Amino acid sequence: MSFLLLGNQRSGTNYVLDMINQHPEIETINEPFSMHLDFFRMDEEKWTADDVDPQYLHQKLRMLSQTQKYITDLNLWLNAPYPLLRGFKETALFEKFDWLQSVVHIDKTVLIIRDPRAIVNSVMKRNMQHSFWNYKQRLSDYWGYSGSMEEHIVCAELISRRMKLLINIHENYGYPFLKLENLIDNPEGEIENLMSYLEMAVSPSQISFCTNTGKETRDYTYSNFRSRTDVVDQWKKMLTPKEVEDINTIFRNEISYFSYEV
Repeated sequence: MSFLLLGNQRSGTNYVLDMINQHPEIETINEPFSMHLDFFRMDEEKWTADDVDPQYLHQKLRMLSQTQKYITDLNLWLNAPYPLLRGFKETALFEKFDWLQSVVHIDKTVLIIRDPRAIVNSVMKRNMQHSFWNYKQRLSDYWGYSGSMEEHIVCAELISRRMKLLINIHENYGYPFLKLENLIDNPEGEIENLMSYLEMAVSPSQISFCTNTGKETRDYTYSNFRSRTDVVDQWKKMLTPKEVEDINTIFRNEISYFSYEV
């Protein structure tokens, strides 16, 4: 059986994948599309199931034979009979989800959610909006955005668009959400729910992982440390009142949909 974890950058997808990967009968891969394939890292055009090409997977990939082979091999790896469960996680691939579902067989999908204000704060803290992700260019090239270019607004506008796609995936397919905040507050209960959905028993090492990663940190971008203060409250201290007001306005619907407090 195969699975996919899907969530925004800085929403806890690495943490959840690493936790799942503690299980001795599960194998995973990290972002095979958006990190390991140049095309998907740079492209944010919407693809649908109607765009599947039987020969090239997609017409835009017709000159990328190695990319086609990589995706085909990934599908074979995901659906090999052993181990019992294989999966991967992706960030910011929501716009191609329907196409992805048609070219790669995925049995289970889990949508990873975090307070959007915390996501914006974490992205800005690491200057990810200025990396090869280039939030301003993406907003302009793929979303036709021409509004304010203040850093916090740019981050919020792009993430808001991606979260709307995530909500559409949830409503169209009925896939469950896993909130990072709930995992931090109640690791045993949330891990039990997640592993039950994936049709696997909980491994004690998964519980141990969540317990131990709340005790110490490593000082680099993708640390596994997750204290409740970092996850839930840090954005309240780092963002200015004006930034919070602007971000709340942009995420008004998403904050309500996911039941976060204003």
